[in-house]
This record gives sequence, C-alpha cells and structure tokens, in this order.
Amino acid sequence: MKMKHLTVSIVIFIMLFATDTLLKADFITDLASGKFSVKSVGKIVSMADSKRYATLKDGQVVCYDFQTGEATDTLFSPDKIKKEDRHLLTDDIQGFQILPNERYILVYTNRRQLFRRSFEAEYFIYNIAKHSLKPLSQNSPQREPVVSADGRYICFSHKNNLYIHKLDFGTEVAVTTNGSVGQIINGSSDWLYEEEFSTTGQYCFSPDSKYLAFIRLNETEVQQFEWQQMLTDNYPETKQLKYPRAGEKNAKAEVMLYDMHYKSNTKLNISSNNGTYIPRILWRQNASILMVFELNRNQTELSLYEVDAKAQTSKLFLQEKAKEGFTDYELAESYQELPDGSWIGLSDQDGFRHLYRFSALGQQEEQLTRGSDDITAVNHYDAKTQTVYFTAARPTPADRSLYSVSLKNKKQNLLTNETGYHSINFIGNGSYYLDNFSTLNTPNCITLVNRTNNKTVRVLEANENVSKAWTEAKMPKKEMFNILTDNGDTLYGWMMLPQHFDPKRKYGLLLCPYGGPASQQVLNRWRTDWSDYATQLGYVVACVDGRGTAARGVHWRSLTYKQVGRYEGEDQVLAAKHFLKQPYIDKNNVCIWGWSFGGFTTINAMQTDTLFRCGMAVAPVTDFRMYDSGYTERFMLQPMQNENGYRWSDLTRNAKRLHGRLLIVHGLADDNVHAQHTFRYIEELNNCGIQYDMQIYPDDNHFLRKGKHLEHLYRKLTEFLTRKQ
Repeated sequence: MKMKHLTVSIVIFIMLFATDTLLKADFITDLASGKFSVKSVGKIVSMADSKRYATLKDGQVVCYDFQTGEATDTLFSPDKIKKEDRHLLTDDIQGFQILPNERYILVYTNRRQLFRRSFEAEYFIYNIAKHSLKPLSQNSPQREPVVSADGRYICFSHKNNLYIHKLDFGTEVAVTTNGSVGQIINGSSDWLYEEEFSTTGQYCFSPDSKYLAFIRLNETEVQQFEWQQMLTDNYPETKQLKYPRAGEKNAKAEVMLYDMHYKSNTKLNISSNNGTYIPRILWRQNASILMVFELNRNQTELSLYEVDAKAQTSKLFLQEKAKEGFTDYELAESYQELPDGSWIGLSDQDGFRHLYRFSALGQQEEQLTRGSDDITAVNHYDAKTQTVYFTAARPTPADRSLYSVSLKNKKQNLLTNETGYHSINFIGNGSYYLDNFSTLNTPNCITLVNRTNNKTVRVLEANENVSKAWTEAKMPKKEMFNILTDNGDTLYGWMMLPQHFDPKRKYGLLLCPYGGPASQQVLNRWRTDWSDYATQLGYVVACVDGRGTAARGVHWRSLTYKQVGRYEGEDQVLAAKHFLKQPYIDKNNVCIWGWSFGGFTTINAMQTDTLFRCGMAVAPVTDFRMYDSGYTERFMLQPMQNENGYRWSDLTRNAKRLHGRLLIVHGLADDNVHAQHTFRYIEELNNCGIQYDMQIYPDDNHFLRKGKHLEHLYRKLTEFLTRKQ
C-alpha cells in the first residue's frame, strides 16, 4: 500500500517537473522569438499642410489626420500604379520617402542589411498624379537617397560612388567614378564610421541646391580583417573587412564639393591635421557656407569649421575641448543654427552637459541651462516662441524627461508628467511630437502629442499584447536600488526577485552588467532578455552601473579614462558583496554574465575576486588592442600613448586568476568583436591548465540572430547556470 502511494507520488512529481520544464522551455522560445519585444509605430512623415501625416501600412503609404486619426487618402498603393509599370514592383514596399514638393514618393523593396544600421535596396520613383513608377537608377541596388531642397535632384550611393538623378529630365549624372571596394568610399560610411559615429552616409545638398557636399574616405591603408564562412557546400569562403584597430591607420577623410552647374568636384581645405575624423557636415542658411565637424584622433577636441564654398576658404567657428576625459562626438548632433544666425548646442564645459547659445560668429553668449545633471538631446527649436525643447536625465540619471527653455528669460518647463524613460521625436515643423514612454515594468506606450498645448492627441501604440503576455508569464517586477561604496560613491542598479520570494530561503545571485564607458544599463525603461528568465530558475537578478558610465557628469564619466578594466570588475564585486550582506543570498551561488563589453566585465570580475561560482561571457572583448580605433582610443588614447592602460585592459594577462567556471560564447562571423578575442583568451586558459566551457556559432555575427541561434544560446545559458560546476 505504501509502495503504491509512493509510485503515485513519483508519477505526480514527474508530471509536475515535466510541466514546469515545458513552461520554461516555452518561455525561452517566446523570449527569443520576440514575443515580449515592443512594437514601434514605424516612420511618420508630416505633410506640408501640417494637418496630415503619412505612414506605411500594409504595403501602402496612407495619410491620416493628425487630430482625428482618420485616413484621409492613400498616396501610394500597388493597385494605383498604372498597368504598364506594375511589373517593376515584385514585392511589397518596405519604406518610403516623400519629396519636398509632394509630387513624388520614393519607395524601396528588396532591402538587404549591410552592417548595424546601413542597408541597400531597390528604389523606385512614384509620380502621385500620373501613377507612374520607374526605377531610381539602372545602377541597382542603391543606398541613402538624399533629396535636394527644391525637390529636383536625388543623390544616392552605389558601389562607393555617388550619382544624381534629375527628376525634371529623368536623367542621371555620376558625381564620382573613383569609388572602389576597400579603397575609396564616396559619401557612404565605412564600417568604423557607422559603428562608432552612428552615421551611414555623409552627403547633403546646399539650401539653394547648387552644391553637393560629401565626405570621401580613403581606406587603402587600413588593415583588413578576414574570417571564413564555414557553412558552405565546399571549401570555406573567405570574407574581408577593412577594420582599423587601436593605434593602426584609419581611413583618411576629405571634404568634397560638387558644383551642380559645372559638374566638377573640388577638395575643400580645412584647417585640420591628417588622421582626424569628420563625424558630421551640414549647411548654414547661407547657401554657400558649409559647416564641418572635425574630431581629432584622440577625441579630445571637437572643432566646428565654417567653410565658404565659393571662396573655398575655412575658419574655426567654435571648439569643444575636453577638460577631463574625452569629447563626445554626439555633441555635434545638438548644434543647430537659429533664424537670426546664432547657434544653440550642448557643451560639457561646466562639468555637466548643458545647453548654450553662441553668436553668429561662434562666440559663447550665454548658458541656458544649469544643474548637476546631463541634457541628453536637443529635440526641437520653435522660432516663433524662441523656445528650445530638450531631453534631460531627470529626476534621476536613469530617467529621461522632456523640458522646454525660453531664450527670452531662460525659464524651464517640465513637459512630461510620468517619471520614466521618454524618447521624443518631433515631426515635421514641430507642431506635433511622438512620446515613446516606458518604465522598468511598463512596456512602451507611444503617444502623439500636440506641442502647442502639450496635450496627448491619442495613443498610437500601447503594446497591450506585450503587457498581457508578460503578466500571464507571472514575471516579477524590477526594482531600483542604490549602493553606497566605502569611498562615498553611489552605484545605481535594478534588481528582480524570484516569483513567490521568501526572505527566509536562500537564492542564487546573478549579476548582468555591461559596464562600458559612457554607457548605461540601469535605465527606467522596458527591456527584456534572458536575465529576466533567470528569476524562474531561483535567482535574484541584478544589474549595476559602475564607475565611468553615463548621465552623471564629466567627472564620473571620466573615472575609467585611460584605465578601462581597472574598476569595472571591482564594481561588480562591490555589487555582489552588497547582496551577500542579505540573508537570502546563497554565498556559494554567486554568478555573473554579460555580452560584448559586458562579457569583458564578466571575465574581469571573475579575475578580480574568488566569490563567483560561474560566469557566462558572450562575444567578449579580451584585449582592447584588438578592438576598433574609434571606440577604444576615445577612452584609452592610442596604445603607444598609454601602454600601462592597455596592459591593464588585457584580460589574458591575468587569465591565471580566473575563479569559477566560465562559459565563453562567440559567433565566428562577428565583425565587431572578432572571435580572435575569445581564441586568444582560451589559449591562455589552456596554458594555465584552467578548464572552461565554450559555445561557438558558425557564420553568425555579434548579435547571434541567425536561425535558431539566439534560442539555442538562451538554453545553453540556462543549462550552464543550473549545472553543478
């Protein structure tokens, strides 16, 4: 009788265990497939009347009334194309661009991703009135079409050359002919500019449409990185990429000017030294004045030059010099000319990032904002009311809020009521803006707001399905917390407790850091990944931003300057010890994991202290001498200028101090953090006789999204974390 009851109990236990395992497996599938990822609203374009906006819906470009949200008309539909042109469009369009005169629409299909941001596609010109469709060019595919202010010309890139399509005549002219893979790039960005300066193309028409300015990159002397595609039918296929590592030669940048009338190219002479970066160019309201941003190789000076296109002379307009640490190229995004010829822009000169006004001659006139917090973006300027709209890291560094400040009296107004993360995008002339808002525990809600009265017009995307799915999964909430260190520093973090948390029980601890300089992971916004799932495995999960991270002023951001690797691991150890003071943490089950720089931080922490049972490092940097120049030198200078700093950041140097079992993961086609980082590190572990686990993904890049790789990774992390090491 007892044996029968025991058998039944075992069967019930097995059934419950199997059910629980199935639920967890389903959750991982959902997580990897994007079930908990929020939706955006896609591209929204304000029409000239400022009463309607256009967006892409079901393969059509549809106009909606801003106020009512009702569809007013359809600008483009495959059914509207006249019959003799319909054969040109074989697939649904994937994007669009409305030309300034609103007579034409550029649509594209067959999009192919190149690097992180860039893509090429087949573009077509659609005449709204005639319903005609024709290819933008026979030179296909194209990249980055840019339209002139008068709407008569479209410039685009194809195979490293620039071309201009003339809408009036349907003709095409080649702006450049010397473009060549691995040598000369006209207008488009190389891998480094795209990855580290967030730009995919640098060419723009003058306001009078008489000139085209563009950046020419000569990468002939840049070292080439090669890797092999292994999943081929025969021998592996070798892939190549120009990739400048720290201290090596970068692409040489030149500013070029194309005269639309004379069809001639001229190199503009800028007062610069060889080896500088040119992260941005833009035209002044004066049609012949081009503004060129230059960043010195060590990224300590951001200079804005004023170039007269007619006289072909240049002079320094203004300059931002780092008093401590580096100068952020992103400052260039904030500078804009006002109707009276003066300028506004962000500067770090008082120790925090604030808004300043400069005269038409580039002289500082006044500081518009102050305080011990950072402004993170300049969103819009309203000329009628002389009001600047900006986003600031307030009320805490983890939050983002929208403010306005008057140029007349410097009075500030808070425009967003909910505390959390507001990502703001003004539309067209700025009559309306999109507020993409979320918190740690609330998925993104995107609302359309009328700027005039700051009233919400309506919700465009509430992501209710994500909220429902997350609630049904019974996931615990995230909570913010602070750590006060012995030296008086405050570290910000968030944490998740397991479901049905019992403070009398013992739980494992899993830290999930990133830790890179000028980065932030502890933000009051929605984000889901495998770390959340670890709570279902009985772990307290926590993320802590250490020294050197963003939105806390220049000094805090500069603490790791020239010594990357010195504090990142130490701060994660401090975070672990903070939790070990809590009675519910199992001191024998402290774990850590991270991706990219987070992988570097993971290994660094495991080499700093003996308290970690295990760690998982995905695509880790292990030696910054092997990482790209644009990122590394921003925080470390060049290797010959900072030998001690680079030695400190070399994880292989202290591989013998690794404590705890390590799982190291890499995609073999990673063009960002090369798999060489992992191979060199594990070879040192081999030499030290240290055992480890390794997972590779053939022909996949830094993000491991190929096929089922991400789901496989999540299951691998789960298996490794729950295994008895």
